[in-house]
Amino acid sequence: MDRPIIGFDGEILACVVPSPNHPSHQASTAPASDKSPSYQASSTRFFDKMMAFGEEANFTPAELTHKRGIGFAAINAGLSYGMGHKKPSWLKHGTREAMVSNLLDDEDLRRLAAYQDG
Repeated sequence: MDRPIIGFDGEILACVVPSPNHPSHQASTAPASDKSPSYQASSTRFFDKMMAFGEEANFTPAELTHKRGIGFAAINAGLSYGMGHKKPSWLKHGTREAMVSNLLDDEDLRRLAAYQDG
């Protein structure tokens, strides 16, 4: 059952929903290292991939402290039109471009995003 998280002013801040209820999304008995189509396996594989990339990235202490929290990195990706830009532009990631592209192109991330977005 879906459960909204409501702020003091009555605004819905988030919603807690169950995992997808479709046979292709159900938990698998296969290890997450296998290419199991389950949502749970996709979640585990992508989490492991993000953690490995994070360790390889050698983020500086300054990169691990930001407005979203402390002790983890946050990299913006995609189209940006703010902070004084005169026109929309794609964010660049310098030496981390390959890492960001690899994460964004991951089929497990796409499966998770499709459920979240759908």
